[in-house]
Amino acid sequence: MTVAVVVLLLVSVASWAQWTGQELHNGWQSWQRIELHTAEQADLLTGGMYAGFVRGVAEMLEDNGSVSFPSVSFSQVYSVVGKYLDDHPERWDVFAEVLVYAALHQVWPGKN
Repeated sequence: MTVAVVVLLLVSVASWAQWTGQELHNGWQSWQRIELHTAEQADLLTGGMYAGFVRGVAEMLEDNGSVSFPSVSFSQVYSVVGKYLDDHPERWDVFAEVLVYAALHQVWPGKN
């Protein structure tokens, strides 16, 4: 049983690397359900992957100077990206990391 769960997680994480804005938006919706305490089992994985992906891209962007965060929580970062996704459905065919950059750079531009 444990091996099956690990394999499922690895497949899920590997598929995340190829996600577009549509899948990222699905993750955002799951994250919102988690925050509202209305999540179903599938939301826990998808919402968690959304949060982890956004956080990883955000930290990389901050490290290379593309964005500059004041004292904000990661919950705020997740919300900024999610609002950007809600406001720009025409861009959901773009790679997820590009959309995270666009959302964060719009609000917290860096030196680059």
